[in-house]
Order: sequence, then structure tokens, then C-alpha cells
Amino acid sequence: MNPSTRRMKSIVAVERWLYRKDGNDYGPVSTDELLDAIMKKKVDLGTQVFPLASRRWSVAAEHALLRDYFEKCQIRWRAEALDTEAEAHVRRLARARQRRRRVFSLFVIGVLVAAGLAAWIIWRLGQAQPLGLDRLARLPAVVALPGLDAARPALPQLTLAQGTVVPRLSEPETYDTAGIAMEGDGPSAPTVTKLSFTEDGQVKGISQVELQRVLDGARKNLNPCAADAARRDPAFKGTRISFTVTPGRIASITVSDEVKRNAAFKACVKTALNRVPVPVYEGGNRHVTIPISINR
Repeated sequence: MNPSTRRMKSIVAVERWLYRKDGNDYGPVSTDELLDAIMKKKVDLGTQVFPLASRRWSVAAEHALLRDYFEKCQIRWRAEALDTEAEAHVRRLARARQRRRRVFSLFVIGVLVAAGLAAWIIWRLGQAQPLGLDRLARLPAVVALPGLDAARPALPQLTLAQGTVVPRLSEPETYDTAGIAMEGDGPSAPTVTKLSFTEDGQVKGISQVELQRVLDGARKNLNPCAADAARRDPAFKGTRISFTVTPGRIASITVSDEVKRNAAFKACVKTALNRVPVPVYEGGNRHVTIPISINR
């Protein structure tokens, strides 16, 4: 390096600078502080700089010292990016190994549990004793006491025709008498759980699996309504939505008092629940209440 170049760089090294970022001027800063700003990616080659000695704004790329330092920083940034990517790859491999170990452990545990359950069932079947008519026939006969039958009054006998089925009635889990319809959905009327019975006395209706699918679909469709209500009203913390699952559709939609005057929310709820697929089944209705809460 010739003496004039060394002299120029030494002069630049002690220079004071201003630099312009996002319409604001910063400084004055020393050359070392300006280079540090380049390293921290606050200043690039397109940034306007103002050496106080020259009294002229120019881009950083016009200054050899800043340009050379920026190129060195680029080499360092690329090396750091490669190191970061390598570390992330190592972490991904470690997580994959941990997942494989967990899956294998669960598989082994499942096999052992299944083997133990099968052995227990086989043992229980080996210990079981048959109970048939032959054992009933060996029961001692009841000895009639003389004079007792004559003193005992005859009881009326109930004779059923062959093939007659006596249905077994069972109470429903819950009755709902608060099914007040939403405003605009028609006249309000209390609804009561309806029960239907098969010939053997079992309650007919939607299965638990199908009902769970309806509830999952209702929650999924209602979430956007709650999120929109929370955006519109910061005081909205949640509500309770009730409806009746009937064959093929959802009816008697009800919201709690805190959102009775929220017409947009009620319209969204009605549209969302009407999109939920409900199977056509035989039997009674199911009344459901879904709580919705907003966590802020």
C-alpha cells in the first residue's frame, strides 16, 4: 500500500459521520461506530452517509473503507447462516430419533399389554364352570308342609300369550324445558326430550358416536363466530349456545343473555350450525349446550 493510500485510510478512520435511516439522521458517530452499525445490519451500501469533513451526502458504497468492510461482513454472515442451518439440522435429526424411540417403546408396551390380556382371558376361560339345566335339576325340591297350602290364599296369576314382549321403560338422562328460540327464529316454545322405544325396550335415537361428530362439527363452525365477536367487542368473554339435534338437522338454537342483543353473532351462530351435517335417525331429539370462552 502506497503512503498516500495509508494516509487517506488513517484520515477516514478518525472521521466523524452522520447516516440517514428511515428518514432520520443519526450521529455524529466515529468510523468504528459506523462499521459496527454495518456489522449489526443497521447500515448497508445503499445507506446515505455524511462525512463531516466533506460536507456532502453520499451512499456508503462510494467509500472504499465501508465497501470493503461490508464485503467482509457478508462472508461472515454467510458462514454464520451455514452454521445455524447445520445446528438446526442436527436438532431435527435428534428429535426424529427421539420420536422413533418413543414409537418403538409404545409398540413394545402395547404388545406386552395385549399378550398379558390374552393370557388372562385364556386363564379365566379355563377356570369358568358351566352352569346349565343339569345343575338346576340337582337342586333339592321344596318340601310342602301339610296344611300350609290349604291355608294360603290363592294369588291371581298373570298369563302372557306366547311371544308377548314386555317393554322395559327407562328414564331419559335429562329433560330440557328451557328451549327458548332465538329472536327471529320463530315463536319461543319449551322443548322436552322425546323418547322412542324399540320392541325390546331400548331407547331409540342418535348413537353416541354420531352425536359426538355433530358436536365436533358444531364447535369447529362456532369458533370463527366467537373470534369475530371478540374482535368486535373486547368485553366479549364467551357464552353458552344450546340447540336440539333432531333427525337430519339442528333446531331450537339458543344463546345466553349476554349476547341476546348481538345480532351479528346470532346470525353467524345460526349459519354455522345450519352447516353442520346431521344424520337421519329414528328416535328422539338430543338437547345440547356448548360453552364457548375466549382466552385473552
